[in-house]
This record gives sequence, C-alpha cells and structure tokens, in this order.
Amino acid sequence: MLLITWLIINRQKRINARNKLLLLKDEQLLAAQELLVEKEKEEKKRLIQELDNKNRFLIDFALYIGMKNEFLLNLREQLKKLLNRQGASPEIRDVIFQLNQNLRHNKEVVDLQKNVEKVNFEFIQKLVERFPNLNENEKHLVFLLRLKFTSKEIADIRAVSVKAVEISRYRLKKKMNIDDNDSLVAFIQKI
Repeated sequence: MLLITWLIINRQKRINARNKLLLLKDEQLLAAQELLVEKEKEEKKRLIQELDNKNRFLIDFALYIGMKNEFLLNLREQLKKLLNRQGASPEIRDVIFQLNQNLRHNKEVVDLQKNVEKVNFEFIQKLVERFPNLNENEKHLVFLLRLKFTSKEIADIRAVSVKAVEISRYRLKKKMNIDDNDSLVAFIQKI
C-alpha cells in the first residue's frame, strides 16, 4: 500500500512538474508573442510615418512645380505684352516658344508622378483593380487629389487652366460612377 501511495505521489509530482514547465513555456510564448506584436506595431507606425514624410515631400515638390509653372506662365504673359508693344522681335518669340515647350514637356511633373507611384504602390494596385479603364492623366489626377491638392494647385502643377482641371474632375467622377452629391476626394481617400 505504501509503495502504491508512493508511486501515486511520485507520479503526481512529475505531472505537477510537467504542468509547471508547460505553464512556464506558455508564459514565455505569450511574452514572445506580445513582444512580436509590439514590434509589428512599432514597425507599422514607422512605415506610416515614413509614408507621411514621403507624401509631405511630394506635396512640397508639387507645390514647387506649381509655383514655378505659375511664374513661367506669368513670364510668358509679360513677354507677350512686351512683344505686342515693341513689335515682332524674334528673340522674344523664341523665348515665348521655349517657355511654351518647357510648360508642355515638364520633366519635373513626370518625376513627381513617378515618385508618387513609388510611394503609393499599394494604392495604385487597388485603383487599377477597381478602375482598369483609367488613363495615365486620370491616374495622375487621382494621385494629386489623394494628396488633397486643390483644383488651382493642380492647374499650376499641370500648367493648365482651372477650368480644364474641373472638367477632368467631372469626367473622372463619371468614369468612377460617383454620385454628383458625393465628394470625389472623399471617395478617393476611401480606396
């Protein structure tokens, strides 16, 4: 009887020791999981901060392009006035032509678009999946609207009139099947 009691007690001690070891391992596993979750949260926060910084840089760059284009447009208008006052000066016509060429083929706008596409790769994938029929100009407009640029700022960046941007926004809204009462920018932010 003593032997059976001793065996039972010994077996119970081994079971208790194994249970304590399992509890300790479970606690270590939970601690490791909590640490992993915390690291993932920190990494996500860092990536969001990095994306915000890149978007701020893109916004600043786009505003710079807009200011430069606005300056070039004003300069072109001043030169046209000067041309009308002084007559047909070939040098002034050449400068106006070069300004027009620079405004039409602006490398900075192309660079801006490429950088926006790099920074917002996941957004682009979702956009293309949902709206595969968007052309490059419409995608670029969506990016600028996503960065919360106004029509005036977009017009300055693209070196077009505000009316042209408004028409593009209207066409984009129709292409995306957005109700007239709904906000295009709010819709884009939800994508």
